[in-house]
Amino acid sequence: MKPNKNIIIFLSVVMCWLFFGCTEEIQLETQDFEDILVINANITDEQKQQQITLSRTFRAGLTEVKESNASVVVRDDLGNNFDFREVEPGNYFSDVSFAVQLDRTYTLTVATADGNTYNSNSVKPISTAFLEDVRAETVVGANGVEGVAIKVDSYDPQQTAKYFRYEYEETYLIQSLFNTSSDLIVLPSNPPQLRIVPKTKEENICYNTLFSNEILIASSEQTTDGRVRNFEIKFLARDDFKVRRRYSILVHQFVQSREANAFYQSLKDFSSKENLFIQTQPGFITGNIKPDNRNQKVLGFFEVSMVNSKRIFFNFRDVFTDGFLPRYPFECTPEEFNLQQIDVLISRLRSARVKFLSFDPETRIYSIASDVCVDCTVLGTNIKPDFWID
Repeated sequence: MKPNKNIIIFLSVVMCWLFFGCTEEIQLETQDFEDILVINANITDEQKQQQITLSRTFRAGLTEVKESNASVVVRDDLGNNFDFREVEPGNYFSDVSFAVQLDRTYTLTVATADGNTYNSNSVKPISTAFLEDVRAETVVGANGVEGVAIKVDSYDPQQTAKYFRYEYEETYLIQSLFNTSSDLIVLPSNPPQLRIVPKTKEENICYNTLFSNEILIASSEQTTDGRVRNFEIKFLARDDFKVRRRYSILVHQFVQSREANAFYQSLKDFSSKENLFIQTQPGFITGNIKPDNRNQKVLGFFEVSMVNSKRIFFNFRDVFTDGFLPRYPFECTPEEFNLQQIDVLISRLRSARVKFLSFDPETRIYSIASDVCVDCTVLGTNIKPDFWID
């Protein structure tokens, strides 16, 4: 996992739900809004620069507020201090790479620029569990929609790891609908002229990566063999553009304590569809981080986790053996211009998001289309990820 991408800010995502119960822009009474520090802290047994994010609760309809200029320190029971430095607003990375150890306990201290200090309970990691399998299964969803489910199995032979949280990174290949080798440029002459030139970058094959933004937790507490079976991480409908060509998902499994699992379960319950429009919430969710000043509040949980990760790839035809590929989800009807319409074509090239398709020397017709249909870099990057397997 890249250190700047593996931490998903669950807490900030649900802030709007927790305090306002909203799924769309509506008029809300926010006179009781509370400005509360949100701490997202999960350090793991991966040898890397660990990351902690700080933000503030924010009013509905506004953007997330980052908490800057804080002092962030993780300490272990041997007296080792791991200082964190703010690399970008609200994102703090450890000055040195380190990995948590099973036989150590850890505490977190955050001192904000306004003079308030927040301390966590001592936390000790729980032994790791095997992420036995990550697979894609063709299923019919609860709403009757055919698709592919990403499921996981995990196992701890010692049965000491009973609670798990999952995150994922999904990457999919994008192939532009039209593949051309040339561009059409407007020369700055008087009058302006058109010239067909070779493309200078890859625009046919690209990749896009998205990160999970939901709370995914599971437990083996009710099983007799310490296994989690068939836990669904994600469902992708058959017509989802992401599975149109080739798809990959990297699943991270974090071993949690009972307390961490209960905290995330509370967050999940608050953000569930059934509770989105409840105006009066049953109380403030408390974690294992406390303010020194009792007049302050903090939302967050300091986790120390053992992590296991697996990646899988599949093509559309690996899971759906017949039928059509998902349609390209954009309007891609070409536009044509003859020589009498050159001024209009130049105007379109200059002012609209279009790309050159072709020129017919016999009819003297130029064809263009929306850039999203020709240039895949509008939707992703043309740099092939290091992990990608064709």
